[in-house]
Amino acid sequence: MKKVMILDWGFFSRESTVSAFRELGYEVVFFKHAAYQERVSSDFEEAYNQFIDKESPDLCFSWNYYPVLSEACHKAGMLYISFLYDNLYSYTLAYETNRVFLFDRHEYKVFARGGLQNVYYMPLPGDPSFRDLQCRQPYDPKRVEAEISFVGGLYNEQHNFYEMMEKQGDRYLNGYLEGVMDAQHLIYGSSLIGDTLTPDILEHLKKAFPYEPDRGSIEAPSYIYENYLICRKLTSKERFRYLQLIGSAFPGKCRLYTLDQSVFIPGVRNMGIAEYTSEMPQVFRHSKINLNFTLRSIVSGAPLRVLDIMACGGFLLSNYQEDMAEMFVPNEEVVLFESEEDMLDKIAYYLEHDKERKEIARAGRERMKRDYNFVETFRKILEISGEI
Repeated sequence: MKKVMILDWGFFSRESTVSAFRELGYEVVFFKHAAYQERVSSDFEEAYNQFIDKESPDLCFSWNYYPVLSEACHKAGMLYISFLYDNLYSYTLAYETNRVFLFDRHEYKVFARGGLQNVYYMPLPGDPSFRDLQCRQPYDPKRVEAEISFVGGLYNEQHNFYEMMEKQGDRYLNGYLEGVMDAQHLIYGSSLIGDTLTPDILEHLKKAFPYEPDRGSIEAPSYIYENYLICRKLTSKERFRYLQLIGSAFPGKCRLYTLDQSVFIPGVRNMGIAEYTSEMPQVFRHSKINLNFTLRSIVSGAPLRVLDIMACGGFLLSNYQEDMAEMFVPNEEVVLFESEEDMLDKIAYYLEHDKERKEIARAGRERMKRDYNFVETFRKILEISGEI
């Protein structure tokens, strides 16, 4: 029996990941170290070497990519498979011992055009069976039953990067970026932000918010400003905007589950946070309409929230994402909107058409069970990696 070493950093899908590897014939051992997020760490490398000497794993796996682990695996000549929720640029990506899987096809194409042959596209999986177990637990109907629900962050934390930059920026820069975000708001499925960050604008950004990349990182300044400042700010603006529109059009029918309980949006009830493993699955299952507003740095991919909703058997209404439209049949397994007006029209329609809404939710969950479950996804990953 082959043995897989999994980096244990508290990732969400622990039970489903372990179960999939075991079903595919692997013994699972966990490796844990406090320095897993460092780019370089001699302590991590020493602990890693001691661990593999003791356990003799055949390969290493982690959710998300960690350069310090990649470096250690490369030196040991061990295959390192990573499946990313978040993307990361590092010179270590080029190591021949790496197999890196990205859920955003657009991001995969960026890497592929850059010449990396060990990076692959793979949609994220879901686990309907495990979600069933979670949904069998007791729940408070007053907390989880909703006509319309949105579970997610609003990216409105104090002292975030964009606000820090905005305070130091000049009127030209701030006005320019507002115009860019207004234009991008009208478009899903492709990103125009990167192309608008001209050398002149980048110089303005560097003056307003200086940034030095970490040692070992190959992230360009334009990538940092686009994804960590502008996309997060645009996502925040959009989520507030969508919820304000829904609160106005359907007063009292929408519930928001988010960390910041101080947020007030007229017509929307802020329920505070829904815990990931207990309350959140119940919200997805017991909401008539579950909303997804994708983080703008995810250009084409289906984010984890989408798979979570559908695995729970929830009806999903999401902004258009190209990968999602390829993974599922629109209006039969998932419903996608392409504008604010389209979103409001579809909410009104599916609140009134219970049978059609429930059939779409059922069909989406069946597609999840058949094509995007953990076992089949990891089987494909291991086949691509040459392990099966």
